[in-house]
Amino acid sequence: MQSASGYFLGAGDRLKLGLYGDDSFSGEYAVSTLGNLSLPLIGNIKASGKTIEQLQDDIVQRLAAGYYTDPRLSAEIVAFRPFYILGEVNRPGNYPYTAGLTLHQAVAIAGGYTYRANTGKLTLQREGAAYNIRIRSDGKLIIGPGDTILILERYF
Repeated sequence: MQSASGYFLGAGDRLKLGLYGDDSFSGEYAVSTLGNLSLPLIGNIKASGKTIEQLQDDIVQRLAAGYYTDPRLSAEIVAFRPFYILGEVNRPGNYPYTAGLTLHQAVAIAGGYTYRANTGKLTLQREGAAYNIRIRSDGKLIIGPGDTILILERYF
């Protein structure tokens, strides 16, 4: 998850597709837990791990292979999958992701730190990573969609 064109789709992302000249195909679609989009005419198509541009190209190719001559498709992300924040925050849970989200902003969304929170250390699991990392942070750490943040307890 880097720039707009470098963002990789995953389960829980919501997309808006528009096919010029066919309102029955156009609409909002969610990436399933298996990483697929279920679309009219062409059925399931793998979306997870692709950029929006790659997915758009795949859909256009499938539509052009027997359904439409020169299909014109627009695709955009309308909602990112959530991030999760646990531990020593006032309202742990999952929250909607917004582009450019920092650790300080994520903590603010979750109601701030509890009085027991270690505000300088946390455990972060990036979506798709097989391990957690324990890091020090000044709060400027960029959070990605699907990330799980665990705010640790400080020791007196």
